[in-house]
Amino acid sequence: MTPDVFKTRMAELIGDRPVKVWLTKTMGHRLDFIWSVGRAQLTQEETLAQGARYFLVGQQVPDDLRPAVIDLFNEFINSDHVRDEPDEDRRLRLITG
Repeated sequence: MTPDVFKTRMAELIGDRPVKVWLTKTMGHRLDFIWSVGRAQLTQEETLAQGARYFLVGQQVPDDLRPAVIDLFNEFINSDHVRDEPDEDRRLRLITG
């Protein structure tokens, strides 16, 4: 499952509920934003799940929706797309010359 397919399926799962979910990925020592679905909420965000180099973050995800959101994330991180992703080397290098 690609990140775009994951986003589409997450948007279908959330529907018109007042929820915001976004996907980030670690790149070296920082988190890069991949996508978000839903409307911004005036509540503190929380990490819903993490796996591989990805984090799923959400705002106001209700208890009845949380297991389905996490299951979809687990399906994504166990997909061939994520498993076969090359490991990006983002270390700082000193260039002498």
